[in-house]
Amino acid sequence: MPLLPISHNAAAAAAVGLSGTVVGSLAFVSFVDTKLLVKLSSKPGVLSEVFPVWWPYGRDWMVPLLTSTALSNALVYYLTKDAWWLVSVASAMSIASYTVAFMKEATIDPLMKGGTADEVSNFTKEFCRRHHPRLLFAIAGLVNGLSLLKLREV
Repeated sequence: MPLLPISHNAAAAAAVGLSGTVVGSLAFVSFVDTKLLVKLSSKPGVLSEVFPVWWPYGRDWMVPLLTSTALSNALVYYLTKDAWWLVSVASAMSIASYTVAFMKEATIDPLMKGGTADEVSNFTKEFCRRHHPRLLFAIAGLVNGLSLLKLREV
């Protein structure tokens, strides 16, 4: 494959960097936040105070991050015509789609508004389990992008 022009390299590096940020963000959720939430699941009063603060901040971080990741990878596809960049686009879009389908705000009422201790505990554990597949989708997008990254020799 021929070397890419420097502008293409910059776009590719940015796209891969954003994919890496998605991995880092979701890894933190999977390995830190979910453990906190599960630990708090036995304290529904505390969880019902923490979750309504935590969820909107997470959403407000991830929506623009996933959008910019998908768009930056799409830009690299447009610049290079290398369809493999679309795998990273699909990765970001699948994370967003999965989140909407399985973790949407309409389904998290027990955590947002409270509920019985059993409802909150059981729902929290299930909600946390649902987070982990998104990390795998993100890793796939990052590994794909890294494999495509061709930096110009100086």
